[in-house]
Amino acid sequence: MRSITQLTLLLLTTLCSANNLNLYNSNGATFWPGHFTSSKSSGCIKPSDVWDRNSYIVFNSKNTDDAPFNFSISTHHTKYYPHTLQNLLQAYNFDITLESSVDASECCGWWDTGAVKARGITRGHILWKYNDLRRVRAPPNSGRMSGWYANREDHIPPRMSHRPSNETIAFLTQLLLSNGPYADVYFNWTLCLTALCAWFTVMMLIGLAHKVARAMQARTQARLKMEEAEDDIELSMIEPQRAAGFKSSESTGSEPLPRYSVDGAGR
Repeated sequence: MRSITQLTLLLLTTLCSANNLNLYNSNGATFWPGHFTSSKSSGCIKPSDVWDRNSYIVFNSKNTDDAPFNFSISTHHTKYYPHTLQNLLQAYNFDITLESSVDASECCGWWDTGAVKARGITRGHILWKYNDLRRVRAPPNSGRMSGWYANREDHIPPRMSHRPSNETIAFLTQLLLSNGPYADVYFNWTLCLTALCAWFTVMMLIGLAHKVARAMQARTQARLKMEEAEDDIELSMIEPQRAAGFKSSESTGSEPLPRYSVDGAGR
């Protein structure tokens, strides 16, 4: 039943996203060319780290202007939203990079263009980096710190030679704004309602068990009272019989003894 519910949610969110496909085209569509700012990412992406609560979608653009860059979308909606975004990116001719193909040296050096929000809720962050930038680890016991390697020096942080096109960033921003994590929201609400129903069920069972226990205790007390009342009735019937027996014995003992004469005739 759970798998059917998850499949239904995934189909619903995919259909909702498919309705927006006609808003774009992959053959040089024009979007608002607003300028974006890039700040150094606070950390490295960790696609395979179980302790990282975000999901990362790493991909490349087939646009020649964006050939030197790798892109990534970071989102804290991890259930269905990443799969939906992957399908949409593939539909717009972006090349998806599998998580298993992301080398550890490529996980750092990303620039964050900022959070994409809709109605105050963050849907994701758009990240980019130079595809020739690598994080190089120093040899063990060398006393040196890890450093960067790139084909061009101006690709090594904090330097920045050039950035991805505004059109690409605007397109990715609009992609996030037009396709929300609806299945994840429904799934989370389902989990909350399930937990709430389970809590109410447990409380009802506890209340029912308490009520049954009180009813059994009341029946036990009533049965004990009835037994005590029956014992009192039996005792009340036995006491008069004993009293009557005592009286008869006393009356018999108080009668005068017969007196006999010498010749046997009583006087």
